[in-house]
Amino acid sequence: MSSDGVMVFLDDVLVQHAGWLRANTELSIHTDLRPTYVVGDAKLLNRAVAALIQHARCNAVSAIELVVYRRDAQAVIIVSDDGPHIAVAKGEHQDPAASPSSSERHCGLELAARIIATNGGTLAVGERGACANAVSVRLPSTRQSWRNSTALSGISGGF
Repeated sequence: MSSDGVMVFLDDVLVQHAGWLRANTELSIHTDLRPTYVVGDAKLLNRAVAALIQHARCNAVSAIELVVYRRDAQAVIIVSDDGPHIAVAKGEHQDPAASPSSSERHCGLELAARIIATNGGTLAVGERGACANAVSVRLPSTRQSWRNSTALSGISGGF
């Protein structure tokens, strides 16, 4: 474990969010949650996941899918919804003065992208199966000090 953070079990974080969604929405919630952890700021990572969930809630018509797994030295989180497809150009940031429909479609993504980058990860928007919107997050399993990283801010298109 690094002095820069604590072990954060992302599958547990997503289980809690899935339970909340099932109890508080009429949406169909699908999960594929494999034991996966990262070392980072637990409070901020939970906030990033909450922002991704909020983004999916803003866009979903009837279903949200939550996936987490480990690939090599990275944790991968995918939050998908069946709402209208959201195209995001590489490097595009949410503009607070943007039209309501634009800000609603991107709600939460800029915040999540900043938090993910601070923890050494990346966020991308794309499509996945029957779900039109899929937000993919990749985080290193052990966190580098953000002071020494070249963390990118923003949202990229595609996976």
